[in-house]
Amino acid sequence: QEVVIPEKLQEFMKGKKEVEPMSKEFSAFKAFLMVDGIQNNNNKKTIVLKSYDNPAIANLEHGILQDAGVECFLSDESVVNLYPMFSSPFGGVKLHVFEEDKEKALEILGTTNS
Repeated sequence: QEVVIPEKLQEFMKGKKEVEPMSKEFSAFKAFLMVDGIQNNNNKKTIVLKSYDNPAIANLEHGILQDAGVECFLSDESVVNLYPMFSSPFGGVKLHVFEEDKEKALEILGTTNS
């Protein structure tokens, strides 16, 4: 599914440099930029690597990948935390990585491509 980036946001981001995360809100904004292809180098494509019913396991594996230097982010975590009964319809908490990092991420997590 292709994401359309609003023109005004594209204009705003031109020439902006990445800064160190200062808050959870900034990290969420960075994830938004990553998935929308604004701040990810050369508009690299992101994919959903894995999906989790348990947010704790999602956060654990997210941390493992970040510690290994793989850029990644979680989505739909708030929905699953607030409404666990909707985990299945929403597909659970999703772990996103850049497509080119897929094999490395799967190897780090010790899983096979499913």
